[in-house]
Amino acid sequence: NDRLAEAVKQHPDRFAAFANIPVNDPKAAADELERACDKLGMKGAMVHGLNQDGLFIDDKRFWPIFERARKLDVPIYLHPGVPHEAMAEAYYNDYLKDFPALGNAAWGYTIDTATQILRMILSGLFVKYPKLKIIVGHQGEGMPFLVDRVNEAVNRGPKQCAFKEHFCNNFWITTSGHFSTPALT
Repeated sequence: NDRLAEAVKQHPDRFAAFANIPVNDPKAAADELERACDKLGMKGAMVHGLNQDGLFIDDKRFWPIFERARKLDVPIYLHPGVPHEAMAEAYYNDYLKDFPALGNAAWGYTIDTATQILRMILSGLFVKYPKLKIIVGHQGEGMPFLVDRVNEAVNRGPKQCAFKEHFCNNFWITTSGHFSTPALT
């Protein structure tokens, strides 16, 4: 983060940065997020999909990161990760030899990130931290197109969830990495 801050300092009119934080140590990650924002001028942090232990980002062990982001009023950028191996094995591994991008940008990243978004909302994270800001690239990995359906369907069960409300209030979507004019219109 220190090196990144120096690069930004060289061209502040062109660059800003998200901190790299040690997500597997949530207390250290929260502390580094605060240091990077307060001392280095970073704008938030980027986290990725599944962690090295196969945990989803909604796991309560990671909530100190979100609590600190909320306290600092900075966003967390949720970047895709490689989906859980069991899911990949069940759905598309037999096609990876011929179509290797299925494991990442063509499909895997979408499945991972949309699942992370779903889990974050269902976990109650945004009930606990209602002003938490999450940024998702790649046109939201399909979730903006699915939000009404997901909202309606999850609320048919015994527990209710303001899924669409949380998605619309807590997530910011960018086009980064997904520049499709038809999808934007």
